[in-house]
Amino acid sequence: MPDKSELQAMINAAWKMEPKNAIDFFKKKQVKAVLTAKEAQKRPKGVFGHWDWTDTMREQHDRVFVVSKATSIALVKDIKKSIQAAIKNGTSYQDFANDIIPTLKKRGWWGDVNAVNPETGKTKQIVVDHRRLRTIYGTNMKTAYDAGKYKEMMEEADIAPYWRFVAIPKGPLNPHPRESHAALHNMVLRYDDPFWEVFFGHKGWNCHCSTKSYTKQGIKKLYGKSADEVVQKSKPENFVSKTETIQGKQITTRGYKVGGKEIYPDAGWDYAPGAYSYRHQEYLKQTIDMIDGKDAKYELTKQQKQEIQKNFKEMVKIDASVDRVESQYKSMVAAGILEGAVETFCQKNFSQLKSPIITFDQMRIRHTLREAEKHTGLTKETLEKVPELLDEYTPAYKIDSNNGQVFFFSKPYEIVENGTKKRKRNKIVIGFDERTKTMTYKTGYVVDDRDFYENHKPIKK
Repeated sequence: MPDKSELQAMINAAWKMEPKNAIDFFKKKQVKAVLTAKEAQKRPKGVFGHWDWTDTMREQHDRVFVVSKATSIALVKDIKKSIQAAIKNGTSYQDFANDIIPTLKKRGWWGDVNAVNPETGKTKQIVVDHRRLRTIYGTNMKTAYDAGKYKEMMEEADIAPYWRFVAIPKGPLNPHPRESHAALHNMVLRYDDPFWEVFFGHKGWNCHCSTKSYTKQGIKKLYGKSADEVVQKSKPENFVSKTETIQGKQITTRGYKVGGKEIYPDAGWDYAPGAYSYRHQEYLKQTIDMIDGKDAKYELTKQQKQEIQKNFKEMVKIDASVDRVESQYKSMVAAGILEGAVETFCQKNFSQLKSPIITFDQMRIRHTLREAEKHTGLTKETLEKVPELLDEYTPAYKIDSNNGQVFFFSKPYEIVENGTKKRKRNKIVIGFDERTKTMTYKTGYVVDDRDFYENHKPIKK
């Protein structure tokens, strides 16, 4: 056992330890770029594509870093870099402000600023001061720490599965508490209760609420009762919602009814920071771990396939809603599994293939949907169904090529182009990914029917 001096040194080291999970979460956020080249041509040069805070909502913040009414990508990158350092070092607001304000002044984003609305091209004068900067700092620090804490608590959920909502009472640290949040104070529910999808962590601007995890023994010690007596379970009728008009947009906020009273987070705060990213990363890992080592005849159960489909659809929904981004960071998700003749074909062409899982990444979603705008890519509605379509479509390989790609074709259908009927098919392309050593989605688009029967040979399932 360490002596007193050694123990104090260990404690000091722990206090100075970097919040790794929070840093990882924030670091992976992609700086939201100016809009597509076509859209950018319609706007003043250098105008940034994010205007109001309502342009990017909830889980989208797990993917991108934005600053409302910022005027350039370079400016947003500077702010992100400074906040990232603040998270890593536990920097106070004042030190953060001292660090970033000279840069803001240099870029003309301090004091009275003429910001250009990317939608209308009109100029609006805004004030960039400590009030605005403190909001940017506080919101990003809190959500990053919440995301880091979410990951940590999920990883310990097998031993500490009970989560408690904690509302800080009025005092020096919380001079203006939200009375409504206090109604949830001390509520204890399991980590997998849908309550936490809405009420994990901070629940609004300048909110001080938090979530803590407990073991069975911890609950007994805190309440003097067993977990069975303390832990609640939410019911569908507990969940409520309200819709408000905010900055000209209809914003719906989810809430919770307790004791006949409806409790709501601030608009846009009705989600668990980091949960979206964690679910996709962990589910992909679990799916690969589950399937690795199985033989080629292994098949996913109906429930497992439904989970993949649900997870995949959520990723498309969220990632399709953000504009083009700067970073090349890719978030992966499972889209299906190679089976039978298709798996044999891929193993033959790629000896490095490690798993029969078919992966899919965010950047490919954006690429496909950009092509859809040109009427050549798969629509968002079709893209959301890819895990199902891989089972339904006909797999094939290219006759004059041995590159190992596999092409999945839909049945032919007719459309009218310029008054002429044409036969088309949807085409999904998967290929080998050197980084993950899996087969991964490459692209999806609409082709003429003749592309299938003239250039490809079906792989018999």
